[in-house]
Amino acid sequence: MSEFYSWRSAVKKSDLAMPTKCMLMMLSTYMNDDGDGAFPSMEQLAIDCSSSKRTIVTHVQHAVDAGWIIRTRHGYAGRKWARNEYK
Repeated sequence: MSEFYSWRSAVKKSDLAMPTKCMLMMLSTYMNDDGDGAFPSMEQLAIDCSSSKRTIVTHVQHAVDAGWIIRTRHGYAGRKWARNEYK
């Protein structure tokens, strides 16, 4: 079993709140087999989880704070926007 799939199994068995688990499992569908390269928007995760964007923002932060995911910002020179990458 790969490390990524072990991570998904650990999420399922964790004592995280249900919305955080849902968000992590939906986020994992955007990741590659190594567990990185996920770039979904908060809006897309909200749709995937049948939730509000505010709920997703809250539970992404919970997951980051608890060490379940790493969030980095990626932008392009001269652009006012940036996107999040999750690992």
